[in-house]
Amino acid sequence: MDGLRLLLDLCTKAVLNREVIEECFRITTRPDELALALLLPFAGRLSCSVRGDNSPHVKSGGICVLRNWEADYEKYLKAIESSLSNVVTEISTDHILQFGDARSYEFPEFDGLFTSPPYPNHRDFVSMFKPEQELLGLLGEENNEIHRYRMDDIIGSNFVSESLPRSPKSIKVQEFIQAISGLKRNLNAQSDDEKYYIPYFQNYFADLEMAYENVSHSLKNGFEGYIIVVNNTHRGLIIPVADFIVETWENMGFNAEIINKNELFHIGTKNPRARGTRARHTRYEIRVWD
Repeated sequence: MDGLRLLLDLCTKAVLNREVIEECFRITTRPDELALALLLPFAGRLSCSVRGDNSPHVKSGGICVLRNWEADYEKYLKAIESSLSNVVTEISTDHILQFGDARSYEFPEFDGLFTSPPYPNHRDFVSMFKPEQELLGLLGEENNEIHRYRMDDIIGSNFVSESLPRSPKSIKVQEFIQAISGLKRNLNAQSDDEKYYIPYFQNYFADLEMAYENVSHSLKNGFEGYIIVVNNTHRGLIIPVADFIVETWENMGFNAEIINKNELFHIGTKNPRARGTRARHTRYEIRVWD
């Protein structure tokens, strides 16, 4: 708790309180939220969570206090200052940042899109942000508010044990699931696929279908969008995210095509033992238009 208390003091009593934020940034609108936005990344720097042996997973941990953390914090703030000084700003009233779930959020009408979905089975998104969630939870307790979000329900979450069976409509995904079931593998691998991987992929693709369908309701005539995605692999099979995206948008009545792709290799980085197809991740640029 010492680390959490330290972060809380930074946010409420020291360098990120309301008066300091207003003075440094010359703003009076929602300074508390700006202070929190600046502090959350530093919560990760004080985390004792570590990446696991398997790259998609992160071992659980709390928050620790590093020796000489003050110098590290000063370095962090100077890095932010340096980055902000190089940002070319344009005054506009048209830029709005909203927080919401793309599967259900009521978007205003728009005619352009640039996005990239979570990649399947690449990272445990829930545990990646445990330090930040712990800090938000503490702030909520201090202010009698609930800041937590159901992290096990986000797109790409690897929590599958309590989720209901899902059936994506995509033919590409159904073929991929059938290909997994038809693989020759030992009993342990077969059990892992049936209990975890197949439900995981079904949830992932079903959630993306929901998100894209929800987004499509707010698109104006003449809409044009670009989606960047990287296909990775499962047991030597290509996970067909790019083909799924093209198929999904076409099924909703839009035009969609892959306009560019290039192969990425990760030998010696994500998995030093990976070779061949397992090491090949292909990046796709997809254009969608009305």
